[in-house]
Amino acid sequence: MVNHIAKSFKSNIPPCLGDMRQLEILDISHNQFFGGIPEELAMSYSLTFLRLSNNNLSGKMFPAIYCSPVLTGFYLDGNNFDGEMPHFSPFSSSALHALYLSDNHFSGKLPIWLWNNTSLSILSLANNQFEGPIPIELCKLVNLNFLDLSQNLLSGTIPSCTNLQDIKHVHLSRNNLSGPLSHAFYGSSSLVTLDLRENNITGKFPDWIDTLPTLSVLLMKANQFHGEIPVQLCKLHTLSIVDLSQNKLSGPIPSCLSNLTLQPRGEKSDTSTFIFMFPIVEGVFAEMGQKIYDLITDKWKEDSVFNKEASIIQIESLDLSYNSLNSRIPPELTELNSLEVFTVAHNNLSGPLPEMKFQFGTFEESSYEGNPLLCGPPLKNSCGEGDSPETPSASSGEDEEDAFIDMGDFYISFGVSYAIILLATGIVALLQKKHIALCIFHDSRSLQVQGQNVPPHASSSSSFTCSCALQVFGSDILYDGSVSSHTAELHLLRNMEDLFMDNTPLDINFLQSIGNLTSLKTLSLYDCSVAGTLPSQGWCHPKGLEELSLNGNGLQGAIPSCLGNLTFLRYFDISNNQFTGNVASTALTNLTTLKFLSLSNNQFQVPVSFESFANHSNLQILLSNGNKLVVEPTFFQTWSPKFQLKVLSLSNCTIEEHGNPQLPNFLYYQYDLRYVDISYNNFGRIKFPDWLVKNNTRLEALYMMDSSIEGHLFLPSHPNYNMMVLNISNNKLQHQIPTNICAVFPNLQGLIMSRGAFKSNIPPCLGDMRQLMILDISHNQFFGGIPEELTMSYSVMFLRLSNNNLSGKMFPAIYCSPVLRGFYLDGNSFDGEMPHFSPFSPSVLQALYLSDNHFSGKLPIWLWNYTSLLTLSLANNQLEGPIPIELCKLVNLNFLDLSQNLLSGTIPSCSNLQDIKHVHLSRNQLSGPLSHAFYGSSSLVTLDLRGNNITGKIPDWIDTLPALSVLLMKANQFHGEIPVQLCKLHSLRIVDLSQNKLSGPIPSCLGNLTLQPRGEKSDTSTFPFMFTIVEGVLAEMGQKIYDLTTDKREYSANEFPTSRWYPFSYAEEEIVFSTKNASHNFTGNILDYLSGIDLSCNQLTGIIPPELGNLIEIRGVNLSHNNLTGPIPSTFSKLKQIESLDLSYNNLNSRIPPELTELNSLEVFTVAHNNLSGPLPERKFEFGTFGESSYDGNPLLCGPPLKNCCGEGDSAETRSASPSEDEEDGFIDMVDFYSSFGVSYAIILLATGIILYINPYWRRAWLYFIEERSTAGYFFIVDNLRRALQVQGQNLPPPASSSSSSSCALNGLGSGILYDGSVSSHVGIVFEF
Repeated sequence: MVNHIAKSFKSNIPPCLGDMRQLEILDISHNQFFGGIPEELAMSYSLTFLRLSNNNLSGKMFPAIYCSPVLTGFYLDGNNFDGEMPHFSPFSSSALHALYLSDNHFSGKLPIWLWNNTSLSILSLANNQFEGPIPIELCKLVNLNFLDLSQNLLSGTIPSCTNLQDIKHVHLSRNNLSGPLSHAFYGSSSLVTLDLRENNITGKFPDWIDTLPTLSVLLMKANQFHGEIPVQLCKLHTLSIVDLSQNKLSGPIPSCLSNLTLQPRGEKSDTSTFIFMFPIVEGVFAEMGQKIYDLITDKWKEDSVFNKEASIIQIESLDLSYNSLNSRIPPELTELNSLEVFTVAHNNLSGPLPEMKFQFGTFEESSYEGNPLLCGPPLKNSCGEGDSPETPSASSGEDEEDAFIDMGDFYISFGVSYAIILLATGIVALLQKKHIALCIFHDSRSLQVQGQNVPPHASSSSSFTCSCALQVFGSDILYDGSVSSHTAELHLLRNMEDLFMDNTPLDINFLQSIGNLTSLKTLSLYDCSVAGTLPSQGWCHPKGLEELSLNGNGLQGAIPSCLGNLTFLRYFDISNNQFTGNVASTALTNLTTLKFLSLSNNQFQVPVSFESFANHSNLQILLSNGNKLVVEPTFFQTWSPKFQLKVLSLSNCTIEEHGNPQLPNFLYYQYDLRYVDISYNNFGRIKFPDWLVKNNTRLEALYMMDSSIEGHLFLPSHPNYNMMVLNISNNKLQHQIPTNICAVFPNLQGLIMSRGAFKSNIPPCLGDMRQLMILDISHNQFFGGIPEELTMSYSVMFLRLSNNNLSGKMFPAIYCSPVLRGFYLDGNSFDGEMPHFSPFSPSVLQALYLSDNHFSGKLPIWLWNYTSLLTLSLANNQLEGPIPIELCKLVNLNFLDLSQNLLSGTIPSCSNLQDIKHVHLSRNQLSGPLSHAFYGSSSLVTLDLRGNNITGKIPDWIDTLPALSVLLMKANQFHGEIPVQLCKLHSLRIVDLSQNKLSGPIPSCLGNLTLQPRGEKSDTSTFPFMFTIVEGVLAEMGQKIYDLTTDKREYSANEFPTSRWYPFSYAEEEIVFSTKNASHNFTGNILDYLSGIDLSCNQLTGIIPPELGNLIEIRGVNLSHNNLTGPIPSTFSKLKQIESLDLSYNNLNSRIPPELTELNSLEVFTVAHNNLSGPLPERKFEFGTFGESSYDGNPLLCGPPLKNCCGEGDSAETRSASPSEDEEDGFIDMVDFYSSFGVSYAIILLATGIILYINPYWRRAWLYFIEERSTAGYFFIVDNLRRALQVQGQNLPPPASSSSSSSCALNGLGSGILYDGSVSSHVGIVFEF
């Protein structure tokens, strides 16, 4: 070992050091050595640590090969080395742990080989001249602990590396990084320092910041973050230093920041890694044989020789200055007792300052300057009684009025001053026309034009973006006037080169005026609401135009031929419009300079051969999703293209056949593809294109979802090390997954093969794929168990094995991945009890799906410790016991499904579950009152409690669930009246309170429900995951439209719709609802349009409120099997959307309103077993389809289809006599009828008495018959009365299935007769509508 003597030696490095065969550690840092690194030293095979830091070494460090196979630490920081990094790796060692090259003059892009050193723990390249993007391959460094790329020229977005679980310190400050943070370092549970200062990062401050539980230092100064400070920041109790200054943050300062402990933590400065010890003395001790030494258990006392720990002074700091924060400073912040630095200067804050106590008593006026509406000490402005700022009080000799400003004078002077500023700024701006952007937005009277200086992130002096946001105190120039008046003045801006007007409403005429901008090179009109046909002049006159985006407008018709004038056009995006015509017949075929072409989501006809682009030798990105592919005859497809595409996306196209549909033939000649998406196309029974993977060795992503692939999955024999994503779901691939898939794609991050026909065991080698983050092989026919290798994977984030034939014991396997977020085993045949210990390693688990298996036992305690859970689905198992109160710990829960189990007891009162949206507890054995279960859950959309034994009244706190849309309480023991608070739930669309014991009237206020379609009922998705593969290609192209896009995630989502997301967690919301005489399962988007009310099988009384006729969006109403009286409201004729109406088994009277024939959507209608009378509605429209059963049990109804005909007075009568009889003979004189009947009856009784008196035998027989009938009648009455009393006291059983038969108690026409509803002894009663 050679150590250093700081600043003592001054010479070249002796070459003989490389010849020392046993030399393992060489440290000559912090001296004055000069020259280069001797070749002999580079050839050393024994060196483990080489530290040459902080000398005067210079020259080219590369391409020397550092041959030592055991080299662990390489330190060249603080020298004068220069040059680019080589394309090959200069290190032979695969065990390199620390690489320090900071504070030199290296340049060029970050090399690919750098990311193959997966053992790296420390990577420091700071203060060099590196440029280009940070590649996604950074995510390979799963052991990385310390990353410093600060003070370089790096650009592009920060890769989303959610698998870097060991990283503690990240320094990326002072670069040119841009775009949103996306999911960069999401869930990095060890991260202590995150330094992103002085970049151009945009978007909102990430709300996933709370997934960094150990974060202590957060530095985001001088970026472009906007929006509010998320409350998730308050959950980071380890925060010590926070700097969010010089951004565009708005909104109030969260009061919950007072929860931050802001305590110093040792992790901030701890970057030590390895400990190396020379065990020399141990040999001497061992030879002596001393017991005290021999019995010491830890003979290796840790002494870090190479601890790069910095001496950081602990300063607890919170800097929010130079933003747009408003409202008052939360007084709770005074609780931060350790806070030493606090500044909110230059915001829009107002109101009184926090009390001058504790640390806040030490902060001076500079901490608050630039907020004129703040008041209170230490500021000069004191606060009045209403907490409004006022000037310092006048002297005692002055009048009290003089202490205040006359606000009328203030506004007048302010207006004059501001007008002068605007005028002066306008003059200056006109003198610098090259730096002005037009930003036009719609106003009710006119259009306003806003100018803006070049933003700091623009690469050119003449390029900028326009935010279209008026800034009162900013430097932007505002003009008044109409489009016509200002477009005529565009010639004043003829030197402008770049114009960005995204998200700015424009008229089609604006495009005709673009021709005045003769120097224009870049024009972006994304989502500007431009509608109509493209004009044939103006927009295509600037012949120097290089980039043009018309994405997301309402343009239609053919592309004008003047497009051919733009011979320098490199970037052309006309996606998301309504253009028509055959692409081969447009001027696009002449634009051979194109590099980027997007035609997606129009109505183009695109020849599948793409021969019209044969001469486009520069074309790299071709997007044509959502158009019509025209299949040409085979002889048109034999050509060889001049272009080599990097990105091809042809998803979701319709195919117009003129032959057999097939993959485009030009793909056989492509060798540089990185991204291919040909999903959702019916190519007609094709084989998997293994040749495409074989030819394109740099292919990173292949998407072929639902592309009619069938047969075996054949793969090339040679590995593809670049492939990251393979998605071939929704095809007919069968048999087994190839055994060589892990060898062919060793670096796969996403493997998605769901909804196929694979039938085999799960290949164990999938667990050995070190980069695999997403594995989805759901909806296949895999059998057997889960391979142990897969459970031991440390990289898997989403494991989806749903809906296969897997079986056995899922537990007690331990799932080791520390980043596991989604675990899906639903729809298999796993069994056994849940273990007492947790089978999952991470604390970041967010989705757990174990439904539709055979798990048994009680709900385990460990389940409730996963406080990060968003989705928990354990439905349709055999779980038993109570739902524990620990459920309330899952404060982030969004979806809960415990239905169809054997759970018992009461539902816990969890009023803190504010994020929960869907609760399914149906078909269990839950009992007791609801108490305060889910009280105040403001996000709750679905509450399904069907088929339990829950008692008590429907809680009157139901109105504390403002988002409730689906309320299912069928088949319980609720009693009392329907609470009027139900009417306050304006989001309510589905209500099922059937088969309970509810009484009283139907609240008329139910007619106030709007029943408007809402998307929340079917939305159970949570967080998506995005592979940012295409972003690297776009960044390499250097297109301004992409480079200056602030939200690159949204850009990618629009351009690449099929492959942009993989759902973090997705549960398809499903409910059971009775309609049209049957119970149906409704899932997915149909829930957004379903609406209905089912109050059947209760004891409701009173009339049907006419206000229910206001529910014009309702699809079904069931009020059957109650005690309702009165007429059927004629207002029901307004229910134009209703499909099912069941009012049977009540006591309704009067006639059926004839207006109901206007209900053209009505499919099921029944009013059977009431007291209705009069003629039926005319048999027209839907009422012509209803049979006699719809009206049974109403003897006073008449008219077809009933047998009773109606007379002139609309009264029921018998059939008319034959026409041959006289009209008088058709009637009977009722007086004569009753007289003759009485005389005849008396004669019969007298004759019977005389006969029984004369004949003793007949007399005895008659008396015996009377006695026998009396006895039988007595027992009949007693038996049936007892049975009726028993039925009345019994509980209603829950439905056994989704059949349409009802088991509810039935009141028959006011007679008090009770039926038990059993099919064996009585007629089955259908209660559904």
